[in-house]
Amino acid sequence: MRTTRIVAALFVCLAAVAVVSAAEQTTVFSLQQAVRQGLVDVEVVSRGGATGTTVQVHVRRKVPQTVHVQITPGTVFIANSSKIQNMAGASVKAEIMANGAQRSTSVMVLADNARHSYLVESFCLDYHKPAPRQGDSFRLAINDERAARILQPLDGKQPTLWSMQCAVWMDRMGVTPAELKKRYPNRVTDVEIKFAGNLLRAAEQRGIASIPPDFAPEVRKEVAKLFSPDPAVRAAAVDSLAKLGQQAAPALPLIAANMINVKADHHLPATVVTVDVEPGDVVQSLRALDLKALEPLLRDLEARGTGVTVPGAGGAVLTDLWIGNLKSKVAPVRRRAATFLGVGKDARAVEPLIEALQDEDAQVRDRAAEALQKITGKDFGKDADKWRQWQKEGKEKEQPAPAAKEKPAPAAKEF
Repeated sequence: MRTTRIVAALFVCLAAVAVVSAAEQTTVFSLQQAVRQGLVDVEVVSRGGATGTTVQVHVRRKVPQTVHVQITPGTVFIANSSKIQNMAGASVKAEIMANGAQRSTSVMVLADNARHSYLVESFCLDYHKPAPRQGDSFRLAINDERAARILQPLDGKQPTLWSMQCAVWMDRMGVTPAELKKRYPNRVTDVEIKFAGNLLRAAEQRGIASIPPDFAPEVRKEVAKLFSPDPAVRAAAVDSLAKLGQQAAPALPLIAANMINVKADHHLPATVVTVDVEPGDVVQSLRALDLKALEPLLRDLEARGTGVTVPGAGGAVLTDLWIGNLKSKVAPVRRRAATFLGVGKDARAVEPLIEALQDEDAQVRDRAAEALQKITGKDFGKDADKWRQWQKEGKEKEQPAPAAKEKPAPAAKEF
């Protein structure tokens, strides 16, 4: 009987290990990654309203294997009509079943070829525009880093939906607490305003913590102000950075990711683009913001042909986009992607660039080789085999040495 219980317990343990192992092997893609890698088709529509589970995402897999997808905080849905607000998604909340019922979930699991519908907790980005109506459609874009920092979970008590919405509007447009309480007297209270302030302070600290450590002290001081929830402080920081000239060039991507063009139809940072278009370079993105104080520095950079490294989380997002563009059907897009990957110097681009050495376009091959040299400091030209051998040897060196086998203890002598 005891043996039976031991065997049963062992079986349960092995089953638990198998479940954990399977879970560890599951790759969960962001919605943007899934679209750019050709794993899913997506349609985004509004259920009507500004805040809460107001966005519905219809998604269908395009590959035979099961695909797991999540919404990362700050995922932007750009309205197809410029007359309504753009939206920022925070997370998946539920799947709408065939019978209309809702099943709570935080991950889209696409295990068949049917179209699945999910509710996404979302927040309006543009205070001065009407909220989307039911049926309004959107395009998927990359993350808005400002919104992402606000919509990340806080330690401690969970803020209300409307405190999160207030924080987004206060940060983007400088909307005052008094104005919010006057416009939404039944929804915005002192409690919401207090939590909104907590969210903004936490977002500011997250932004400051992301500043690259190698920035000069005087640059770092002004860059920290770009993460202020006060638009006037951010604008003053841009003017101060412009006066530093070339020294401030590495900070340009952070300016592009944090400054909002309130004159545009779509009130978004310059670095936010839809997932189906090629991202522009940082200099051109900043031009779209019409920041006159920066114009002398931008002209100087263009004259020198100087590349601008994209640091932090924004850089990681753009690297993903450029890696995806290496597979574009349009040769000039692939060439530009290879060039930008060399400027960004992100190690994740090495393998895709090695593959690009076999591109049918000679200029893509040339630029891929140049980019690999910039990223790695090595020069194997356009010889893909040599690059792969170098990469293989590097991975082998990174493998931990096998643990030394312990010598068995000497057997006890019998007396």
